[in-house]
Amino acid sequence: MEDTLKNASERAAHYLQNLRIRPSTKGYQYLLFALTQLQNHTPFKNTIWDLTAIYFNQKRENVLACVRRELIHAYEQAPSDFYYGGDAIPLSNPEEFLRVALASMAQPL
Repeated sequence: MEDTLKNASERAAHYLQNLRIRPSTKGYQYLLFALTQLQNHTPFKNTIWDLTAIYFNQKRENVLACVRRELIHAYEQAPSDFYYGGDAIPLSNPEEFLRVALASMAQPL
């Protein structure tokens, strides 16, 4: 189980870093946690942002604001990185971003 969690975390970290999400930010930490949990089939997938907020002892709104800010910052650095399957990766909707991120991570590197 620990190896599975580590592998999921490494895949998520690699994906986020390829999008130029800054590892030093809270947004990165929240995204990494959420993506790792979702890859490990958390039973809380429909409330992943609530789970993330609880885990980090933050309000859900603050978590989502940090995630949105970091996604927008990364997009401004390299807009061309934010395309998957010909479509733009959503920045303003963190739920949709996670869906696309999971689909993208499922592809071979």
